Order: sequence, then C-alpha cells, then structure tokens
Amino acid sequence: MPDVSVTPFTRNASQAIRIALVSGIAVLLGACSSAEPEARKAVLAKLLAADTAQFGAYTEIKHKAACLTVNSLGGNGKPTGDLQAVVFKVDEVWKVADITRISHDECVTAVEQIVAEAGKKSG
Repeated sequence: MPDVSVTPFTRNASQAIRIALVSGIAVLLGACSSAEPEARKAVLAKLLAADTAQFGAYTEIKHKAACLTVNSLGGNGKPTGDLQAVVFKVDEVWKVADITRISHDECVTAVEQIVAEAGKKSG
C-alpha cells in the first residue's frame, strides 16, 4: 500500500471555503425568496378581522401575481372558510384584486391565463 499523506487545509483555505459556502447558501436563499410576506400584508389590510386570518397555500405566478388561501372571521363573526386572495404586483407593490370563494387550483389557472394575456399585449 502506498504511503499517502494528507495535508490539512491551512487556516486561510478553511476560512475561504466556509465563506464560499455561506455566500452560496445566501445566494440560493435569495433566489428562492418569494413575495408571500408582502402579499399577506396586502390581504390583511383588506380583511374585516385581520387578527383572525389563517393563511394556507400560496402560488406566485411569474413574480407578477399570486393566489393565496386565507380563512378569517367574516362580518357575521363566523369563519369564512378557505377563500382565495388574488393579488397583483402593481408598480412594485402587491395589491388585492379580489378575495373569492374558488379553489386554489382554479385561482392559479385563472391568474396564469390573465398573466399570459397581459404578457401578449405588452410584448
């Protein structure tokens, strides 16, 4: 068996590797971030009982629109059940277009069509 010696990383090399790993993770996290917190804020501003809001599924469409499942207490004090908040990004601000009683999948399908049509008209 050949004599193999292993040279440990120097302190500078080890530190450089750690910095590269942390930087890579930060870049990946930034790339994966979504606008969900901003979309939630827009929805909360429209609810009668925002303090009771419970959020569920969130789907963002091309960084231009999103569907967000929300359940809160309605004006009658009873839970609304799952509703879909339809939000669009207008001048870098998320705005609620509607909060409606459809499934999340139906919301996503409809909003994808709207975004596709808007893309055809603008481009």
